[in-house]
Order: sequence, then C-alpha cells, then structure tokens
Amino acid sequence: KEDKNYRDKLNKQIEKYQLRDRVSFKGFIKNEDIPIVLSQQDLFILASKQEGLPVSVLEALACGIPVLSSNSGGGAAYILKGDKGGFIFNSSEDLIERIKSITEDEVLFQTLKKEAVENAQSRFSLKNEINAYKNLYLKLS
Repeated sequence: KEDKNYRDKLNKQIEKYQLRDRVSFKGFIKNEDIPIVLSQQDLFILASKQEGLPVSVLEALACGIPVLSSNSGGGAAYILKGDKGGFIFNSSEDLIERIKSITEDEVLFQTLKKEAVENAQSRFSLKNEINAYKNLYLKLS
C-alpha cells in the first residue's frame, strides 16, 4: 500500500522542479507488460538502500536499457560487474555525474544499450540459471 505522505512529498518535488511531463507513477504493472514499459525508458535507476539480487536490473538490461544502481548489498554490483550495461553509484553526486555522462555522450549511451542486452543474455540466460541451480543442488546432495 502506498504511503500518502511520501507520495505527497514526491509530488511536491515534481512540481518544484517542473518534472510533470517527465515523471510518472505507473502503479502495478503486469509481468507481461514490463518489457513494454521498460522499452519506453532511456535509463533505469535503482536507488535502493538494500537489495538482494534485483530482478528489476536484469529486466532493464534484457530490454537494452542502461542501468544506474546504488551499491545496495552486492547483487547489483554482481550483475553490473565490469560496468557491462551500466554503473554502480555511491552518492547523489556520483549519480548525477553518471546521468550526465550517459545523456551527453551518445557513443557511451549506445555502447551501454548494447552491453546491457549482451550482459543479460550471456550471464543470466534461462539456461545459465538452470545450470547454476542444478550445480548448486548437486553440491548439496
């Protein structure tokens, strides 16, 4: 359930910085619609204090969307290992600089888009995930 006070604060910030045409709250999105919504984005930002292995980052990469993620527990850092498809940021200032660099450098932007898909396909394909679980279970038995 949505925290009304928090949403009010966000809405005030959106108004203050005249972002009405650039920020929207989609609410619940069906799994099958996630690629459609992500494909309409230029950049995916995960600003979280704590995450395990954020599936949302994998979904964005698979859709060819460059990712900026906070260093929130290691999962995102593992996914973006080698800066393939995006970057980890460690502060607000770092996030701002990363956004600027991606939006101002078309070559970097296109490289990250390409690497995003390659990263998701080569490291996190269904086949790779099944094999990883199979290997884990074989080690445990």
